[in-house]
Amino acid sequence: MGLLDTARQHYGASDPEKATAAALIAIGQALTPDPRAAALLEEVKATRFELARGDAKAAVGLALAGTAFTVLVAVGALAHPPVLVRVGLWLATTALGVSCSILLWAIAPRIPRRGGTGFVAYARVTSAAELLSTLTMGDLQDRLSEEVHRLSRIALKKYKRVGWGLWSMQAALLIIVVTLLGGLT
Repeated sequence: MGLLDTARQHYGASDPEKATAAALIAIGQALTPDPRAAALLEEVKATRFELARGDAKAAVGLALAGTAFTVLVAVGALAHPPVLVRVGLWLATTALGVSCSILLWAIAPRIPRRGGTGFVAYARVTSAAELLSTLTMGDLQDRLSEEVHRLSRIALKKYKRVGWGLWSMQAALLIIVVTLLGGLT
């Protein structure tokens, strides 16, 4: 039975205009999003954007560190610099290797062992019917707040790792500068 039929039954067939108005009000209320859910949806979007930004920053750092790592390994293998310069270059190469490792760690997927939100939770159900019941049985605000919380924690870890990777890269650059200045004198 539709909303219009329910409203007509409630108000009686004697006042169809009132029944139609009541049905339209009910439809409007059903279609009006909860402002808290709308705010949480915006937070989910913002957090996903931050995750993408973190991945982009890690990718740029990884490209730079990987290139520098390759150059230093090649220079160390092909050139025959003095012993102290070789030690400095290998220290810088090690720092860049650490930087690459940390940046790879930053972009690695984070899939929880239990639970999860979004596609992770959906992939763990056994059927489409179970997925539908999962989506309808929980409160939308609870699901969204859990997703914002989980994604925010992932984004925070990602940004910390990007920071560590970039600090390691800066250490490598400092070692290179000191090594080259020391080797030239």
